[in-house]
Amino acid sequence: MSKLLHPTLNILFKVAFLDFYVFLAAGVCAIVRVPDHILFTIWTAVAVIFVLSALLTLSGIIFAQLYREMEAISIFVLQAGLSIFLLTMVL
Repeated sequence: MSKLLHPTLNILFKVAFLDFYVFLAAGVCAIVRVPDHILFTIWTAVAVIFVLSALLTLSGIIFAQLYREMEAISIFVLQAGLSIFLLTMVL
C-alpha cells in the first residue's frame, strides 16, 4: 500500500543506463554517413540524454538511492565531461 501512496522514480533512473547505447547508436550514424541535419538532431538528443543522465546520477549520489559505491563519482565525472563536450559541439 505504501508503494501506491509513495511512487518512486525507478523507471526514470533507468535512463542513466540508456546513455551508453544511445551514444553507440549515434556513433554508428556518424560512420554510416547520415545527412548533416539529421546527425545534428541525433547529437542534440544524445547531449540532452547525457545531461539528464548526469543529473540523475548526481541525485542518486546525493540521496543515496541510485548508487552506494564510490565508483558513482567516477561515473558522474565521465557523464558530466561527455555532456560538456557534446554541448560545446552542438552549441
